[in-house]
Amino acid sequence: MTRKISSAAFVLVLAAMAFSVSIVSHAQTKPLLVTGKIDDNVRWTLAGNTRPEANAKNDRGPVSPNMQLDHMLLLLQRPASLDAQLTQFIDDLHNPKSASYHKWLSAAQFGAQFGPAQSDVSAVTSWLESQGFTVNVVYANNMFIDFSGTATQVEAAFHTQLRTYEVNGVTHFANDRDPQIPAALGQVVRGVVSLHNFRPKAMHEQIKAAHVDAKSGSLHTDYTAGGGLPLVPWDLAKIYNIAPLLSAGISGQGMKIVVLEDTDLFNCNAGNTAGPCSATSDWAVFRNTFGLGRYTAGNLAQENPAPQSGTNNCTDPGDNTDDSEAAIDVEWSTAAAPSASIVNASCDNTTVFGGTIALLNILSHPNADNVDVVSMSYGESEEDSGAALNASFNTAFQQAVTQGVAIFVSSGDEDAASSDGEGTRARRGVTISGWMSSPYDVSVGGLDFADTYLGLNSTYWNANNNVFYGSAKSYIMEQPWNDSCAGELVSNFVTGSPIAYGSTGFCNTTTAADFGLLLAVGGSGGPSACATGSPAVSGVAGGTCAGYAKPSYQSAYIGTMAGMPNDGVRDTPDVSLMAANGLWGHFYLICYSNASNGGVPCTGQPINWPGFGGTSVSSPIMAAIQALVVQHKGSLQGNPNPRYYALANSEYGPSGSATCNSANGHSVGSSCIFYDVTLGDNIADCQANRNGTLYDCYLPSGTYGVLSTDNSSYAPAYKTTTGWDFASGIGSVNAFNLVMNY
Repeated sequence: MTRKISSAAFVLVLAAMAFSVSIVSHAQTKPLLVTGKIDDNVRWTLAGNTRPEANAKNDRGPVSPNMQLDHMLLLLQRPASLDAQLTQFIDDLHNPKSASYHKWLSAAQFGAQFGPAQSDVSAVTSWLESQGFTVNVVYANNMFIDFSGTATQVEAAFHTQLRTYEVNGVTHFANDRDPQIPAALGQVVRGVVSLHNFRPKAMHEQIKAAHVDAKSGSLHTDYTAGGGLPLVPWDLAKIYNIAPLLSAGISGQGMKIVVLEDTDLFNCNAGNTAGPCSATSDWAVFRNTFGLGRYTAGNLAQENPAPQSGTNNCTDPGDNTDDSEAAIDVEWSTAAAPSASIVNASCDNTTVFGGTIALLNILSHPNADNVDVVSMSYGESEEDSGAALNASFNTAFQQAVTQGVAIFVSSGDEDAASSDGEGTRARRGVTISGWMSSPYDVSVGGLDFADTYLGLNSTYWNANNNVFYGSAKSYIMEQPWNDSCAGELVSNFVTGSPIAYGSTGFCNTTTAADFGLLLAVGGSGGPSACATGSPAVSGVAGGTCAGYAKPSYQSAYIGTMAGMPNDGVRDTPDVSLMAANGLWGHFYLICYSNASNGGVPCTGQPINWPGFGGTSVSSPIMAAIQALVVQHKGSLQGNPNPRYYALANSEYGPSGSATCNSANGHSVGSSCIFYDVTLGDNIADCQANRNGTLYDCYLPSGTYGVLSTDNSSYAPAYKTTTGWDFASGIGSVNAFNLVMNY
């Protein structure tokens, strides 16, 4: 049967054909990057590709020559002339006035238009094979090549040695110097991702022992999950105004939310445990306990995504010590979008984070495997990650947004000191996570509620829970999540003075030490400073380091939106949500029953379940809220940041919005899309580096100072301000108003 095509449809067909022709034409005219003979004796160094832990102090000798390294990634780079074109193209994709608006690409189209020429990719592939490597996957984006080989082959090909290093009692392997490649490939190869097995930090924090007791208004050290004012899904929906969306039938139907992991969900049957249980059991108990089971369209899948072509490089990791992170991600994303399909996408770690492999494989499929939004809750500083790893995220996220997929990433849990994670003091200055600093993801920061600090618990929480264990009355004023003694609010609460530095400041008191507040733990944020290049001092921004250029969705509002820095670089976070782990009594409850990793059976009152905080909770929640946007709009939206910032600029203007100031609490304006957080900070305590040098540390006297952009004066990093700030970005969100005004 012959189909008739309307004139409008015919125009669309012609436009699509013209678009395809332009891609082919562009691919044919790309400048070639491999133009000379590949001579292994003439080398090019891939700078910024050595871990800071790979030093003589930690060195324990070479690895076995026969050690197998499976599924390494070689990151390629496009001709420099295409970088500006890609930046403009992504801007056009998100500009309603552009002819390219929402004309998403496939992975193959992305590679054809914005990857290096096919002959350059083939030259690199041939060189890898000539060195004895097995090439497993050449991704259609023409930007990543998956390959495997032995330590001997790696050392011969890249002129670096793989050695064993012991760090904090844990044995790792890593290359001892920056790898090298033939100079003829230097213009097309960006780096190796990676030649080590150091792992990122999962951005969650267990419930804090020290806390401000909501009833007595004083600090206590006997905190357990049996107290405080924790959040359940009903509270989340009330506070951030998700509830009206759910009532209106906008609860995530048809949406696919992916959380990227290096672990499967805990599966109690994996140990042949008696009784009906599976990898989805904890998720189901969470939903049924908190009233989400009534959204019957909601479902959960555990997937180990394979690439569209080539050898399957996604090995099932099983459930491991990161499975509590996976539980947080799948449970709190379904809390905000209970009718959505939640996918725990995980691959086993190789020398590459398993979640990265999962993302690349998903994006390689047609229509990006029908994924709408993605959340990732891992990270480490730009300085520690290194140039190649930072670039790998930027490249993958560029591809994702050109395919219409939104990427959300936890900003980090180390205040403004991401090089000093794991609960230590800031010794290496202001740093941010390289996993979220790309301009092509939404960096999600962390907040706490300010009701305890202000003595207003009863104003915002009912004395008794409802049938869904919720008790929040309304939106609650917010402050940045900060567990450090350097935070002005906790210092003021305990000592009556916000001054935490100096010999008599709060950080130099026994109280701060006794309550475990001498650490950099809180919602991260700051300027990009070492996305490229290499630090001169391990983990410290400097040397040849440079940050990502300021994206247009931030630079466009310098001078028109209060607080937006004119610093020329990408600034983070973008948005923030509650992420506290209990200092002021607020945290999240999860169902996590893996007893071997700190979980408990999800029985009885949920107040006795595990409590967590961290930006690993705020990121999947914000991703789920964006899924509600996509559902309401009826189509993919790509990177939400251009729209978020435009809405925030309209709301705040150059002077901020008194109506939308978060400090208003329950009297905040009903039409606000974002809540401007103006109380508190994410300042960390600091001390001299082990070499005796101060980096971004104001320490006039005493043992501990505060993180500051000036060593000689108090320029705290960072306090909230009117409008945008490094402690909270553009603030938190009214989900209903965001969806309706997007």
